[in-house]
Amino acid sequence: MKTVALTLYKRRVCPLCDDLLAVLEGMPFAVTAIEIDGRKELEERYGRSVPVLLGPGGKVLVKGRLDGGGLRRLRALLGGGAI
Repeated sequence: MKTVALTLYKRRVCPLCDDLLAVLEGMPFAVTAIEIDGRKELEERYGRSVPVLLGPGGKVLVKGRLDGGGLRRLRALLGGGAI
């Protein structure tokens, strides 16, 4: 199974961000975490929406709390496998 590259926009202190990272651990994803704190452009773009998880092509997979829709999108990246 190939590794899928994901980008996570997060804040330094963000329990939802920490929870999402914990879910992603051990999965075949290469996650690049980017803190938006102190980066005006990123704070304006993502603000209070973090965590924001982007998949291939910049597609938004998760915005805010990880829900059933986000889990389905992650599962689809894995070819429909279990998460």
